[in-house]
Amino acid sequence: MRALAALSRASARELLRVPRRLLPGVALFILLFIPCALWGMPRFVLGPLLLLGFLLLAGTGLAVPLAEMRARGSLRLLGCTPAGRGIFLLAQAPVRVLLGLGEILLVLGTASLSGTLPPTRLAGLILIATLGLLMVLGLGLLGGARAENPAVLGPLLALAIPVALLGAGPLLVGGLLPASAEALGRLLPTTWLLAALAESGGQIPLWLALTGMLAVTLAAVALSALLFRWEGRRPRTTAAPAPKPADRPRRPAGALRPESVRARRIPRSAVGAATLAATRELLRSPRAVAAMGTAFLVMLGLFFFLAQAFEGNRPAPVVSVRGEPANADTLLRTLGADGIRLAPAGSAAVTVDVDLEINGAHIILRGDRDARWEGVADRIRDLGVSAADITVLSTDGVPALFYFRGTLGTVLAMGLAGLAVSGTAFPLVRLRERGTLRLLGTTPLKKSMLLLSLLPVRAALALGMMLVVGAIALGEGFSDGWGMLRLLITGSLGFALFTSLGLLLAARARTASAVDGWAGVLPPLIMTLSGSLFPVRLMPEWLQGLFNLSPTTWFISAAGSDLAQSAPLLPEAVLWAGIAAVAAALFLLAAKIFLWEVPRDGGSVGVTYGTYGRSS
Repeated sequence: MRALAALSRASARELLRVPRRLLPGVALFILLFIPCALWGMPRFVLGPLLLLGFLLLAGTGLAVPLAEMRARGSLRLLGCTPAGRGIFLLAQAPVRVLLGLGEILLVLGTASLSGTLPPTRLAGLILIATLGLLMVLGLGLLGGARAENPAVLGPLLALAIPVALLGAGPLLVGGLLPASAEALGRLLPTTWLLAALAESGGQIPLWLALTGMLAVTLAAVALSALLFRWEGRRPRTTAAPAPKPADRPRRPAGALRPESVRARRIPRSAVGAATLAATRELLRSPRAVAAMGTAFLVMLGLFFFLAQAFEGNRPAPVVSVRGEPANADTLLRTLGADGIRLAPAGSAAVTVDVDLEINGAHIILRGDRDARWEGVADRIRDLGVSAADITVLSTDGVPALFYFRGTLGTVLAMGLAGLAVSGTAFPLVRLRERGTLRLLGTTPLKKSMLLLSLLPVRAALALGMMLVVGAIALGEGFSDGWGMLRLLITGSLGFALFTSLGLLLAARARTASAVDGWAGVLPPLIMTLSGSLFPVRLMPEWLQGLFNLSPTTWFISAAGSDLAQSAPLLPEAVLWAGIAAVAAALFLLAAKIFLWEVPRDGGSVGVTYGTYGRSS
């Protein structure tokens, strides 16, 4: 017990000593909590908001620090102390449980004060949320048990958090997915937590959800202690023989001495050499590049699966058409050739009511559930009507959206954000940690030139992402060639926006863990602003306007216009100008505050935990 208490205190000091590790998750949680609280904390946001807070705490506040300590060798030193693996892992829990309890009390207390939750249910929901917190922290321990490369862990977090949130979709949109997809969703522990918090006994019985969460918690902790290792795998290297004195290169006669280098003018090849070095540095970690690409493709596949599941489980449409006779007759013949059932206007059997106008079309969905209207909208587009001029109102009176084609811009934004953090900010800070930037600071290379040298190889990766989503949009008929040309402009500006943000995060960061946490924060933030996580269309207009002030929303809106021909928030040229202005401002600020070397603050990971070693 004495060892556990000492290690718990050391873990708390280490976590709170570097608040930048928790800053991304805390900032996102507060950013989402405040609008939800002003909205009245509706019941359907309680579970996802708490789950998001737990996932960020377990990822950026537990798994990433463990991986960083292992990479630095601090865990190897702790392995020489009398403390066992189980004691060390349990010592990570107290401070994180206290932080999670603060999130629980804040969210559920606010919901109770706003009248969303009756006071009689508050205590029970707090206990359920606490068990969910322990489960997610146990999974975080399992994720950090062997992780040794934070550069790989960042993209995995960027993938795991959205998948965990979207994987619980069968609970949030019960009845829209087919039975097989709902059965698959019920196997996820995150679904059990949301089902217990929603008290939806029809989806998953409460006793079964609680039993499953307890079993997952115990299994995760046991597996963490079994798989945990104090040090990472050592790379196999072969030491090169030292050169003989006669073979060492000599300085040519008349060569400049190192101290006179600054007096020379920068050669034209300096930026090219820096670009080549930046490319090699990125490719030195192929697993990190592969993790970023895998996260992008898996998110794309996940949204595609959800779109197919939504469409496949909705009833077939019964269409009525009104409007200009020539277009109406053409549309009726096309729909009939596709095998779509037709009915006269005003019939009780109609589920999709189409009203054709000169410059657009209105689709009104009727009945208890939305029918499959996407095919009808595609046939209207074949008449020459732009997708931006087609409005669709669902059965509950709110605008309906193309799910998959509407999320292509969101997936592209998430891919570019992951590239900016895990592929740009993280390697740059690693160079500062190793002292490479300090050495580069002694050369004539300017800060802005160094930052620009990081862009070419990353631009090639971003272009690959744009080609993937563009090929899908063209293949599915969502867009046309003109839209692809506009996508190149939008994607380039989005790459500049997110990369400038990544450079700003890395401008003064001393440790890689200070920026790696943002890899798990930006994807949920982008999903929230785009409406993929919370239904923005159901929010108050003032809250929607607040979300529309974000430059990421501008990019998603412009990308949606290019990929799906949806109506943008503003004219696309205005959105381009706004994105370019913000990107330029962020880049100039990053170059202004960039430091070659950040002075170290007092203490380190080894020093903090060294207190336990000396006292024992």
